[in-house]
Amino acid sequence: ELERGALRSLTSCAWFFDDLGGIETLQVLRYAAWAIALAGREGARLEAGLASRLAPARSNLRTLGTGRDLYLEIAGPLAPAPLRIAAGLAAARRIAPEAATTPAWMIDGPDDRLRLVNRRTGREQRLSLVLTESALDLTVVITSPFTAEPLTLTLADLPERQREGVGAVLRTRCLAMLLNTQERAAVARGDALRPVVREALVRRVRLLANEQSEVAERAVVLLLTILEQLGQTVPFEAQTLFYPIWQRSAGANPGITTLARRLGFDVRTSGAFPP
Repeated sequence: ELERGALRSLTSCAWFFDDLGGIETLQVLRYAAWAIALAGREGARLEAGLASRLAPARSNLRTLGTGRDLYLEIAGPLAPAPLRIAAGLAAARRIAPEAATTPAWMIDGPDDRLRLVNRRTGREQRLSLVLTESALDLTVVITSPFTAEPLTLTLADLPERQREGVGAVLRTRCLAMLLNTQERAAVARGDALRPVVREALVRRVRLLANEQSEVAERAVVLLLTILEQLGQTVPFEAQTLFYPIWQRSAGANPGITTLARRLGFDVRTSGAFPP
């Protein structure tokens, strides 16, 4: 399996594109990171050698820096791969069972005595985790031999298949509470989700003119989060409706100022949009 990862990291197409920051290079660096993770005591030496060889390569985008930066800050795992996989499979089997399988891994046992097995290598790990759900996110606190202290992961840290499956279920649950009858009917008949959520957000922002409770403000935050997950920016109509509400209420309601920031306003300049 280590050799498989090493060979994948040499996939030629990744090194013939215009910029290091492309998805092709990023993917093969992830293959390299996986091979290094399997290397045991040699892993640290291999990673240091790889990072030094990547350092002379520079991205055309200033924000990405060098190949070394790309590997250490983006491609390299922030948590050991087995922990992310165990957390993803455990979360999926509870929340989104259709996403709780993978050809390379399996888990069994209760969360506090979990067994993770790599089907290809036969390597087995024992760990325990505590999973806590929230409206649109979750936290998984894992105790394992990989880390000296318990490690906390969120939905964003899970592998893609489990992250998307669990995220879709959490969004569906939230939308059932946030949408009105007409909006739920639109979703039920198969209308595109993004415009329905935008419409719901505009409606909820309009309601803030008469109701500025924690519940009302949280509904707006949840809809904004769902739009972000769907790859959408804040609708200009929602910003336009919110601006006078904020200007009237900012002094009396700090929560409105916090909401203004989420809606894209620069709260340091009395309501200007960020430059």
